[in-house]
Amino acid sequence: MLKDQNKNEIFNDLVKIFQNSLNITNLNMQSDLSESLKLDSIQLLTLVTEIENHYAINLPVTLEGGLSKISDLVDIIYNEISNEKLK
Repeated sequence: MLKDQNKNEIFNDLVKIFQNSLNITNLNMQSDLSESLKLDSIQLLTLVTEIENHYAINLPVTLEGGLSKISDLVDIIYNEISNEKLK
């Protein structure tokens, strides 16, 4: 069940989403979204949409500002999933 995922499982899901949606491979938790991956705004929007659909969550509107590394994205998803459990 998606709501019981830990951070490693979320990272593994993100690897698949990056591969399927953006054809990006060779990710690790410290991969930098803007520098090393060179994501533009359209790619970031595609990524956010795929993540929201996969986890049935809504990511914060201010996501882009607090997002630097894959680990930041994993933390945000983990927190959103945890918040959904409380509802």
